[in-house]
Amino acid sequence: MLRATLTFVRRGEDLVAATSLAVLDSPDEDFLARHVARLREVTAAEDALLSRFQHGSAIPKLLDDLRGADEKQFVDISAGLATRLHDSKSTKPGPGVLAIIISGADDKDPDVTSILKLDAIPELVDTLSKPGR
Repeated sequence: MLRATLTFVRRGEDLVAATSLAVLDSPDEDFLARHVARLREVTAAEDALLSRFQHGSAIPKLLDDLRGADEKQFVDISAGLATRLHDSKSTKPGPGVLAIIISGADDKDPDVTSILKLDAIPELVDTLSKPGR
């Protein structure tokens, strides 16, 4: 895991976007890495439903910009993406964490941009129900 921001989102409440990179310990990194791997597995399936951005959307460029961003740029772009999700008329997120993650094998060449919305209750229950957690 190279870098991530974590923003708490809740329908009907003001968004407080991340102001710095997340400080992740090994279990946190493992948790997010497992979710990214699961996301990649699901989207790689032959019967996966995939969508595309509308022509002219700024989001693909923002996602690409994240890969080469320094810390301040990464936090700023992440905050902008979190604000777009929060303010969307069609997406009103339930309580949880919006994780924006850049990962890859090499710090100089990150190869995966992932945006995960982790629901608060199911994720907590799953984490607490595992032995040794």
